Amino acid sequence: MYREISPPPELAPFVECFWISDVQADGCQRILPDGCVDILFFSRGSEVVDAQVVGAMTRFQDARLSADETILGVRFHPGMAGAGLPCDISLFNDRAVPLEAVLGRLARTLLRDLGRRSSIEARLETLGERIVVRPKINEVQQAIGQLVRQRGRLPIAEFADVAGLSDRQLRRCCCRHSGLSPKQLARILRFRHAGNLLRRGMQNLAGLALDCGYYDQAHMILDFRHLAGISPARYRRQFAR
Repeated sequence: MYREISPPPELAPFVECFWISDVQADGCQRILPDGCVDILFFSRGSEVVDAQVVGAMTRFQDARLSADETILGVRFHPGMAGAGLPCDISLFNDRAVPLEAVLGRLARTLLRDLGRRSSIEARLETLGERIVVRPKINEVQQAIGQLVRQRGRLPIAEFADVAGLSDRQLRRCCCRHSGLSPKQLARILRFRHAGNLLRRGMQNLAGLALDCGYYDQAHMILDFRHLAGISPARYRRQFAR
């Protein structure tokens, strides 16, 4: 049971979506890389029992889920997690860390205040007020945004030009803001776009590979096996709508 909620306009430059997952039974869920950083709040009944930061992922992970648990998530756009987490985002790559380890007392206060809100709408309002500081978007973040809009198909030299940096400076700044190097981020965004098309049932894998910027179908298969742990064909069978 999973649904996404669009953020209000003032948060849209930073937050891709809020999302809610109601876990019906104990189990395991495969989580795929998407270039984003999430903050998760775990509830049992009306009580908010835990909060975690899940960093940018460089390949799939299998997460354990517990029955009767509700997860409320804040998903930041690639490169924008600094609006809620004022630190080097690359520290969280492929990890889930307690929110309190990042925000300290603010995290404890936030969990207390969320627990006092009985509805999802009230909790989302609280998160919007407390978790996003809405800083000025800098040139590196603007360049990352362009890479996202291009679905990873922006040459690194052009990416560096948009950011106004050398290739070496770009790598350092892109890692600090997104957790990923420019090549890693481009690869994951390309994979995410291909996955979205497969979910819609696209059948021509060779054409899909070329449309998404892969060298050929074999290149796409290798990426899917590394990032998702399965082939594109199996991905389509499992996730097609």
